[in-house]
Amino acid sequence: MRGSNQRQILFFLQNIFHFVTPASFFQKPILRHSCFQFTSRMMCDIDFSSIKVAVLGGGTVGSTLAQKLVQSEKFSSVTIAARDPEKTTADIQAKGYGKIPVAPSSDTLASSDVIILATPGIYDDEGIRSFAATLGDMNGKVIIDATNPLGPFSEGLNIRWGNDSSGGEKLQEYLPGAKVYKSFNTIGVEHMQEALGKDMLIAGDPDDKSKAIVEKVVA
Repeated sequence: MRGSNQRQILFFLQNIFHFVTPASFFQKPILRHSCFQFTSRMMCDIDFSSIKVAVLGGGTVGSTLAQKLVQSEKFSSVTIAARDPEKTTADIQAKGYGKIPVAPSSDTLASSDVIILATPGIYDDEGIRSFAATLGDMNGKVIIDATNPLGPFSEGLNIRWGNDSSGGEKLQEYLPGAKVYKSFNTIGVEHMQEALGKDMLIAGDPDDKSKAIVEKVVA
């Protein structure tokens, strides 16, 4: 059963993008300014402390990822982008996530360098197109999509696009100026809460700089 599950996960990721690389996620550095190298030498040449991260979605997944990234102290800022900041802030505090900055979606997305999508998954082309249009100008931004394009399939869990395309590739198609990656979408939130030492697959654009940024977010 375990081998079958692993094959299903790999098949799922291969249908998202053809480029896949593993990285250990939420690993605390030994030295504050030490240089990590996973798959790219570019990792050493980026000032990560100036990067602003936005997490779109204040549910369990979004709040957990934001909490861990705030605690990592690796980036200039980590903010949850919400349609109703006051409500989202109250929900986060009620659930015990601590103090996580929350701000209006449009302003936060516009000012951030990296955007993590932690919203409900969209499972058709037009839905993804419409969602992409709501994000605003994503040119030059790195997007990490933690969602799964799952819908009410009559035969259970299926990948809508087969081997020809995927949700991640569709999102990249509708956001051509961004660098889109898939990650965090094959694990449960309990592993995001206690992730030290575990590996996480990353699938997406092979551009060295954006890939190194994603690795830093995941690491």
